[in-house]
Amino acid sequence: MTGREAVEYFSRCYHTGKIKSMYFNKSPNRHFTPYDLVAVSKQKANSEHYVFSTFGVLHVKSHEPAENMSLGEWQREAVLYTAVSNIPFFKYFLVKKAFIRWRSNKKCVDLRRTSKHLQDSHLLMVPGFCQAALDIAKLLEELSSIKFFPLESEKCYTLGEFEHNVNVKGAQAETNCFGTQR
Repeated sequence: MTGREAVEYFSRCYHTGKIKSMYFNKSPNRHFTPYDLVAVSKQKANSEHYVFSTFGVLHVKSHEPAENMSLGEWQREAVLYTAVSNIPFFKYFLVKKAFIRWRSNKKCVDLRRTSKHLQDSHLLMVPGFCQAALDIAKLLEELSSIKFFPLESEKCYTLGEFEHNVNVKGAQAETNCFGTQR
């Protein structure tokens, strides 16, 4: 007996006055199907199981409080889950997500491999590139050590003083980097 068949059975039992209960485990499936249930005896119920009765459905989880809902609510959620999971976007979401992640990782690996190959072989073989790369690295190091803004925290500047100090620092930086002042 499945969960939906149990809802039909207990709905009929409710009107006849019979009080019964049945235990259900989630059906073993590689896909996530929370409403696909299999009837079991009380002794074979897993730590997470469902108990159906004429009064409703009880979702029992180990180390968590149990959830209670009516038979109608459970049936409605099961039907909605089935309907939503048949929409192509949701049906293929996990497969598409895995494919997009794989493609992104593949592109990243290819980029790293190409970059490594270029670094190891091609760029340093160009005669003028080695010296130019060293000169650029040296200039960038000098540029990072130059202070363009006055950083004295104890002094407050007016706008005119600040502009003057920035211009002086810029002229000093230009002199230090290029050896000439404009």
